[in-house]
Amino acid sequence: MAQFVLVNVVVAVLMKHLEESHKQMEDDLDIEAELEAELAAQDEIMAKLVDDVQEPDPSPPKYIRLPKVTSLPNSFVFSYFESN
Repeated sequence: MAQFVLVNVVVAVLMKHLEESHKQMEDDLDIEAELEAELAAQDEIMAKLVDDVQEPDPSPPKYIRLPKVTSLPNSFVFSYFESN
């Protein structure tokens, strides 16, 4: 009978250690998944910032705003035409 109790105690201790190791593994996987998600988000933000800096506006402005010259009459309109 004493051997049966001893076996139960040993099995209980081993099961407790097994549960703790599984919990630790799950926690490690959760932390790793969070870190990977943060790194992916950070990489996406950095890529967007780099794209914003490197990509100039593809089309030049069609109209160029010029300041009004005080010597010209108020009704004067300057028209800008591109020569091709």
